[in-house]
Amino acid sequence: APSFKTPLQNIGVAEGEFCRFETQLAPINDPYMKIEWFKDKKPVLLGHRFRSTMDFGFVCLDLLYALPDDTGEYTCVASNKYGQAMLTAKLACQGGSHVITESQMPQGMLVHNLKKDNKKIHWTEQGQTQVRTKQAPQFTIKPRNTQVRFSRWCDYGQHTP
Repeated sequence: APSFKTPLQNIGVAEGEFCRFETQLAPINDPYMKIEWFKDKKPVLLGHRFRSTMDFGFVCLDLLYALPDDTGEYTCVASNKYGQAMLTAKLACQGGSHVITESQMPQGMLVHNLKKDNKKIHWTEQGQTQVRTKQAPQFTIKPRNTQVRFSRWCDYGQHTP
């Protein structure tokens, strides 16, 4: 019957980190040996993130990058025609912060609140209030003519044949 020579270790990782459950198994040259991995008593779906290896008694489950949902109890089951053995260990994955709450302003830059008093807007700049008066828009660049070299009827708002 299969027997594990080393225990699985409990693992604690941060979100996105690589982790590995590993153990040694005997007999090492059994062609009928089968390895299965379970998370919380359900089969682990091997694929991109989860990879299982069995090589001359070395058995491991690699998790390329851990997610908080991967937290749980992992069981390795080794079986052959003479019986089976199992080992269990726990994985705890701490989730990262996905909402940035710290200021993203460059160091030294300040943000001042906009104040509204009696329908007049006041801006504060370097701690001093600036009153802005109403005025008509002003052109700061003189308009100039331009020449269109290519156009299609669909470039205009309306087309009548």
